[in-house]
Amino acid sequence: DENTDRQSGNRSVAIKDLENELRLIGTGLYPTFALFNHSCDNNTYKYYAGSSIVVVASKNICQGEEVTETYFPSARMIPRPQRRAWLADNFWFDCECSACLLDQPTLEKISKDCHNFCCHNEKCKGIVQEKSNCPVCGEIIDV
Repeated sequence: DENTDRQSGNRSVAIKDLENELRLIGTGLYPTFALFNHSCDNNTYKYYAGSSIVVVASKNICQGEEVTETYFPSARMIPRPQRRAWLADNFWFDCECSACLLDQPTLEKISKDCHNFCCHNEKCKGIVQEKSNCPVCGEIIDV
């Protein structure tokens, strides 16, 4: 917590070096962006260009799929219990995004072995394991 750091007097050199870069310099109101819902596994990233906010897709977004942003805790880096506790403390809601509902593992917990593969048919969203028929379109997949 930034306020605790200031009160404790035990600021690390790294934080002290960044002190001027981390201070709040203003607030913006972006009504369209405010309509985006949170997801711990968001599909957009944002950056600021002058007084505008720019939102860019960070992964493929299918027609009809919700466009999401993250309020901070990323499913790739922070385990579900810590993410959900932080969101409850700071934004007063219990996160029910797909990453939380499915308990998506962090990057360090993801297996290095490939087990599931996408169907070769570009219009199909089926997933197969090794050599088998796609459960969606029936195409034979041999990985």
